Amino acid sequence: MRNFLQAFLVFLCWAALAYFMNSTSDKEVMNESPTLKMKPTSTVSTTTVDNTKIKTDTDSTKMTAGQSEKKAEVKISNKETSSSPKPFRFKHKFITHNEHGRVLFPKEFSYFKDSIYQFLNTHQDREILIETLYLTDGRYKETEGLGMARAQYLKEKLIRNGVNPLRIKTQTKGAVFEYDPEGYYAEGVQVLHRGYSSKTRTELGNNLQKQVWQPTVSKDKIIADNALNAYVCEVAAYLKQHPEKQLIITGHTFSSGIAEADMEKGLKLANAMADVFKSRGVQPSQIKTLTKGASEPLVANNKRTKKKNKRIEIVIN
Repeated sequence: MRNFLQAFLVFLCWAALAYFMNSTSDKEVMNESPTLKMKPTSTVSTTTVDNTKIKTDTDSTKMTAGQSEKKAEVKISNKETSSSPKPFRFKHKFITHNEHGRVLFPKEFSYFKDSIYQFLNTHQDREILIETLYLTDGRYKETEGLGMARAQYLKEKLIRNGVNPLRIKTQTKGAVFEYDPEGYYAEGVQVLHRGYSSKTRTELGNNLQKQVWQPTVSKDKIIADNALNAYVCEVAAYLKQHPEKQLIITGHTFSSGIAEADMEKGLKLANAMADVFKSRGVQPSQIKTLTKGASEPLVANNKRTKKKNKRIEIVIN
């Protein structure tokens, strides 16, 4: 009996000890995720999107253990944020300087223009967002105008490379950051892509409806530059979504003095352009070619100006 009582007392002691240990462990787990105060690396105060001021959320100074730090979110009242912007992952970085609105990049980084151009041609449902920063702590005379100048500088680079300007949006943010001793900063520009807003989609559709081109022609073939090639890709995507639409291509030329020959030249020009659209997937049943020959000149038919009369008119209806 004594042995039984001793064993029972030992059991009670172990049970009490186990209960105490378990209770202490629960308290430690409850206190495992304290709120940590952190000094933000940049404090966004204002945002300008395509020259329109927008309020931004700058309360990003707290985070809990185990969470990743988040950048301040831009609150935009319109529907352009319906598709979350995704950044391009370039190997190199864009550089800004505290004395001007240009954007610098090493020569080997020139590939960014072709990368974005090709991306847009193969992703017809996306547009580009160029986002820049400008300093707001008063150490330099920087304004949102300087931030927008930096975004516009890159936009012009892309336009000259053939990108449709309607597919490039710009945005700038006021922030606090550090330039290096020589005045350079390597985190002040970001290029992202996102889905269209309904407004942009409408603008793009309207822009495609009627255009006039004067492309280079060699041996009855169109030599499409980047701008024309981008337009053709956009039209091909539009017609695929609207199979009831038709592409009407009309060729014009300057006068040779023989009306019949001019009509033939105009038709060859239209057919050459039709081949470009067919090569991008436009169905032949959606293409109609016409010629006006030299019957509708834009300028006088003399040696100095007559080449301007050689053109191709494209209409979607």
